[in-house]
Parts: sequence; structure tokens; C-alpha cells
Amino acid sequence: SLFLSGLSRILKSRAKMIKNRTVDWALAEYMAFSSLLKEGVHVRLSGQDCYCKEITDDFEVHQLYDCNWIVVNCSTPGSFFHVLRMQILIPFRKSLVQWKENPCLVEVPPKSEFMLNSE
Repeated sequence: SLFLSGLSRILKSRAKMIKNRTVDWALAEYMAFSSLLKEGVHVRLSGQDCYCKEITDDFEVHQLYDCNWIVVNCSTPGSFFHVLRMQILIPFRKSLVQWKENPCLVEVPPKSEFMLNSE
């Protein structure tokens, strides 16, 4: 089926990245959540109260500082991994807003390298 062939393609690309020890944005998110689950930390993913909005007006940008949010601008998937883990592990809850460049404007998507704990 179309779903299974797409899933197979995604899993193969993830396996290739892990073999090459590189991480893109999606794999960084997967690794952050799976590492928390492995540590026994409850992770709640939601889509109902999440949204994506392009903020272009300066007034809206200044309003972000007054909100009860954690606003980050991760430049690499590695920093995104750490921000996601931090957001779950802090003892209080705030919404996490990832401020990111428009991917269409970035010539080469950033990737991060990683090492295994045993190294």
C-alpha cells in the first residue's frame, strides 16, 4: 500500500542517518522523545492544542515575550533534541514555540552529528 511504502522509505532513511551518525529535524524529535521514554519519563504528544502560525508583524513578535511560552530558535537538529528534552524535564509546563527559518529559504538543511553513549 502507499502508506507502507512511504513508511518503509522513511525508516530506511532513518537507518541510513543513524549509520552515518547524522540527524535531521525529524530524527532529532524522534530521538528526544524515545530517549525520554527509555528513561521512564511520560511523554504526551498532542495535536489538538497545537498550531502553526507564521508571525510576520513586529507587534506579534513583541507579544511573544509576554506569553507563558518557551520560545527557541534552534539552528541545528542537535540543539532541537536538547530543547525538546529540557521542555519535558523541567518541573513546570510552558508551551514550546520553535521559531524557525522558512525551510524554502535555507540552501542546505542543517544536520547534526552524534556519538553513542558507549564511545
